[in-house]
Amino acid sequence: ELGVGYVMLLNATYSPAAYLRIRALLMAELTRGLPMPAPPRYQPAPGELAEHVGAYEFQSPRHALFGFLDRAVLAAEVSLDRDTLQLTLPAAGARVPLIPTGPGTFRMPGQVGSSVAFTRDAAGRRRATVMMGMAYEEAPGVLLTLRRLALAVALFLLETAVLLSLLWIPRRLFGKALPPGYARTRGAALAAALCFYAMIYVFVAGAQRFALGEVNRYSLGFLLLSLLFAGSSGAALARALRSLRRGRLDLITRVHSLVVAIAAFGITLWLMAHGIIGLRTWAW
Repeated sequence: ELGVGYVMLLNATYSPAAYLRIRALLMAELTRGLPMPAPPRYQPAPGELAEHVGAYEFQSPRHALFGFLDRAVLAAEVSLDRDTLQLTLPAAGARVPLIPTGPGTFRMPGQVGSSVAFTRDAAGRRRATVMMGMAYEEAPGVLLTLRRLALAVALFLLETAVLLSLLWIPRRLFGKALPPGYARTRGAALAAALCFYAMIYVFVAGAQRFALGEVNRYSLGFLLLSLLFAGSSGAALARALRSLRRGRLDLITRVHSLVVAIAAFGITLWLMAHGIIGLRTWAW
């Protein structure tokens, strides 16, 4: 009635596909029988596209508590390839060309209206808004890449601790001798990794049941496991450093146990800095 268009509001959705289907149904109903306009065309001035090239940090997390995780994972990169801007989302493994629709506005292939906009804030920092209100702010590309890479490497190292346990634990159980201190060193790293995965499992299970806002086995379990993860990662690091100094184990075992422990302890410090370790979800 106001002549300004329509908006679709959802309280929450766990399925982007469901969001897109609902939006498509609404658009089909609103535009039924109407001729669709041609996509807007715009010819950027020389050098205009290059103003948007750079790395952008995600700034609109769905949940404030885990905003630090979104900022670490959901970065965006904008590059210029043969006079065409390319939007890359590393977390999604997607690289999409951007078609100009106006000064600082773009659409993606198959779209009829603008879905990406580049602006500057009062301080002159470049900002970008991508489909469905995803907001980004310019940031050093090297920093974003190193942060994302560090997280990926740390998680990979924790996985290797679990995988290697499938080799040495059966040997220990079936009576084959292990070098002195081997089981304690490997076991300390394994304990940290298992506490980490158990902590995530309990949190996700509680979130799926909407149970984290109360004192129950999920919220208490997450609290306890987060503290156990912090303690076990510190113990694993201490054990790995002790093993490295004594030199009783082979070099590969000592180095691998050390890097796994560093990864676990680094994740602990990261989570602790953002209030996750020891979090009472029912009181947050």
